[in-house]
Amino acid sequence: MTIIALKDGRYVNSDHVLSYRTFSHETRFHMSDGSDVSGDPHDELYPCFHTILPALPGFRAIYALKSADGRRYVERTVIAWRHTDSGNWPLFQGYTEDDMMEYVAIVEPSGKVFDDEGYQFETLEAWRTFFEEHNPVPESAVAV
Repeated sequence: MTIIALKDGRYVNSDHVLSYRTFSHETRFHMSDGSDVSGDPHDELYPCFHTILPALPGFRAIYALKSADGRRYVERTVIAWRHTDSGNWPLFQGYTEDDMMEYVAIVEPSGKVFDDEGYQFETLEAWRTFFEEHNPVPESAVAV
């Protein structure tokens, strides 16, 4: 169940939305009980109507972030998957920082890694070696 927060403080349960239309000043939701709810949602609506599947323990997303000495790697635990027409996308607990919008690899519970291009690796170190060979850090990005 996904709850849609409206800017006026009301909430809409997406499980009961049969259809909706967005106008320039509001969105109108047609509900399963025959009623209509109109309001301005806080966020985009498209994620509210995708299937969310719990992730098995052990899935991690890897981010490669720029840092003063070139690059640093950050891992986030995947808690669920959003199933969309374009694939399955990881979801995480908490807020996402601006520099952590796109992960570069997923580590499976078995330890195998697949990257955002679809390549698979036996270990995280094998993936990191491949990634660093194909994505060198420009010298201008490294602090002297």
